[in-house]
Amino acid sequence: MQTVSSRTGTSQRDHQWGVILAGGDGKRLLPLTRRIAGDDRPKQFCAVVGDATLLQQTRSRVSKAVDPGQTLLVMNRIHERFYRDEVADLPLSHLLLQPQNRGTAAAILYSLMRVQELDSKGLVAFFPSDHHFMNDEAFVDQIGLA
Repeated sequence: MQTVSSRTGTSQRDHQWGVILAGGDGKRLLPLTRRIAGDDRPKQFCAVVGDATLLQQTRSRVSKAVDPGQTLLVMNRIHERFYRDEVADLPLSHLLLQPQNRGTAAAILYSLMRVQELDSKGLVAFFPSDHHFMNDEAFVDQIGLA
């Protein structure tokens, strides 16, 4: 359901933002990702299930619920070699690059500050990039309900 403001003509959806959290180091699954990819990449940059990386799967899934133009990615600069090609299609303004991993709380605060700059009425949903979902449609339906 979309709510339209009679004064501005904008819908609530115009202020919906998604933030994909992809800055973790992936240490717990390192033995698995090393076996799959042949290097020490974090799991979000690895094709654990299927041919797409977990980050690619997350971007695809989130794009069904949130306008890609209103989706930001929080990543760690030291992982650039793993994500460079995956995010080449995005404007730099949508990439929030942390100098190093400072945990989830720092990533959330950083992204909230960026959304505030872009849209003072922004409503933000956060999405981890290192999860696998079997049913994207059910996931998107639940996001709509939230």
